[in-house]
Amino acid sequence: MTTDGGVPGQGSVTMYGELHDMGAGANSADVWFAWGFQNEGFPHTTGRQSLSSPGEFTAVVDGLRDGETIQFKAVAEDNDDGDRDEGTVHLRRP
Repeated sequence: MTTDGGVPGQGSVTMYGELHDMGAGANSADVWFAWGFQNEGFPHTTGRQSLSSPGEFTAVVDGLRDGETIQFKAVAEDNDDGDRDEGTVHLRRP
């Protein structure tokens, strides 16, 4: 799984992730982003998206003030046995 932050926009950050494989025996996987302000961990999550094959996914965090740095990572959980994988942590600022 890979994670990247796109071009930050005014007051928002678009997060990009890619699920590389579904995992053994899984027909689908839920994907989402966990995020928080820098140094506070990951108390927030975006809505879950269900993928039936490997591919890209995105989410937007709105309502950020200029200069606020967020950290985020992609998360995937297969719907077969609940195996979970997390991507690399990235920092972005609107």
